[in-house]
Parts: sequence; C-alpha cells; structure tokens
Amino acid sequence: MRSFHMGWRRYNRLDRNLGHYYRPHRRPHPLRQQRMTGLEKRFQEFTKEADLDFKFTGNGTHWIGDKNPDFINRSGRVAVEVFHPSYKIKNFGSVDNYVRQRDAAFKSKGVKALFLSSEDMKEHDWKQKASKRLQEIMEKYSTESLGI
Repeated sequence: MRSFHMGWRRYNRLDRNLGHYYRPHRRPHPLRQQRMTGLEKRFQEFTKEADLDFKFTGNGTHWIGDKNPDFINRSGRVAVEVFHPSYKIKNFGSVDNYVRQRDAAFKSKGVKALFLSSEDMKEHDWKQKASKRLQEIMEKYSTESLGI
C-alpha cells in the first residue's frame, strides 16, 4: 500500500505544473469520436452529389499502414486526403513534404491517393477538377490491375 501512495505522490510532484489535464486518466484519445472538418463535409457532399463510392475514415476506422486517410473508396484502393495547408506547413515544413510522405506510404501499400487542399476547394470549379482527377486515378488503377 505504501509503494502505491509513494508512486502517486512522486507522480504529482513531477507533473504538478501540468495540471489535471495531462494525468493519464484524463488524457483524450487522439482518434476517438473525431468530428468531420468543414472541408471533409464539403468533400462528402460532393461524393454524394456525384454518386461516388467513398466513405469517411478520418475518425480512425481504416488504416493504411500507420496512416489514416480521410476518405477511401469501397474497394480500398483509392484514398483522398483533404487538408488545410497551414497545418501541414507547421507539422511537415511544407505541403510538398506532406504530400510526398503520405503518397509514398500509400503507394507502398498499393493505394492511390488524391490530395485536396483548401485552396483547391475554394475555386468555383473544384468539383469538376476533383472528379476529373479521381477518374484519372481510377482509370490508372483499373489498367494496372488488368496488366495493361
């Protein structure tokens, strides 16, 4: 009994300045019940309008290696990442680094990826461009699977 209390006191003494939020029983799970961002909602509405077969997986329901894509088609061979560049610049140094790293991770598992930034989605014809890029990716995937 004494060792438990000593350990608890030691824990409190070390993390006194961090507050109750950082104690293990209060730490939030990183991917539990994550809500969709506005960009993800816009893309999901687009997939419903265009009758594309994509589902939202950004809440941790589907993993490709150690990466969790925002959307994936039902066959599991095409992933879509929707993002705001400022977060990627902050975390990866540049948008190109982010795209390169994620694309390499997806390609190693045999998955094609489409990356849509908020700047892409601000354009008035982003839906046409996105559907064209998705069709190109789907065609490449189908011809590769046929061995052409």
